[in-house]
Amino acid sequence: MAQRKEKNKFNLFFVIGFIVICFLISWFILLKNKHNSPTFLYNVSYEPSSNVEIESILPVSDKLGKEFDGTGTKSGVQGYVEITIENQDTKKHDYSILVIKSETNPAIDGNYIKFYLTDSEDIPMKEFDRDILPYYDKLEVYKKNQDYKCLTTISLNAGEKKVLKLKSWLSDSYVVSLNKDKFKFVVSVVEEY
Repeated sequence: MAQRKEKNKFNLFFVIGFIVICFLISWFILLKNKHNSPTFLYNVSYEPSSNVEIESILPVSDKLGKEFDGTGTKSGVQGYVEITIENQDTKKHDYSILVIKSETNPAIDGNYIKFYLTDSEDIPMKEFDRDILPYYDKLEVYKKNQDYKCLTTISLNAGEKKVLKLKSWLSDSYVVSLNKDKFKFVVSVVEEY
C-alpha cells in the first residue's frame, strides 16, 4: 500500500511538472512573438492622390520637370504627389517610399519616365541630388518585393512628421507619336522593421 501511494505521488508530480513546463513554453513563445511582431504606428497621406498617370502628350526637360509644382498644367502631363509621413510611435523608425507600375495598354516604356523627390523645401533627397535623374526602369528594386521600386528610405524620430514632394514627367528624349500611350504608377510608403 505504501509503495502504491509513492507511485501515485510520483505520477501526480510528473503530471503537474509536465503541465508547468508546457505552460512556461507557451508563455515564452507568446512573449517572443509579441516582441517580434511589427507595430504600425504611423500615418501617411498623399495629396492629391497616390495614383499617378502620365500621358504621352508633352515630353519635358529635367530642368522644367524639377520645377513642376502640381499646378498650371493639364492632368497627365506631369505627376505630382505630396507625401506626408508621421511617426506616431515612441521610437525612431525607417520608412521606404515605393512606386509600382500599373498595367496600361498601350504603355509608355519606363525608360522615359523621370522622377525627382525632394523635401518640403524642394531640397532633393540624396538619391536625386545629381545631374542625371533616374528613370523608372533604373530605380532600385525594393528588397522585399521585386514588383516595387524604391525611391528612398528615410528615418523619422518619435513623433516626427515629414513632407516629401514627388515629381514625375515624360522625358524629353521621348518621341511623340499619335498613340495615346500612358504610364501609371502608385506611390506607397512602408515601415521597415
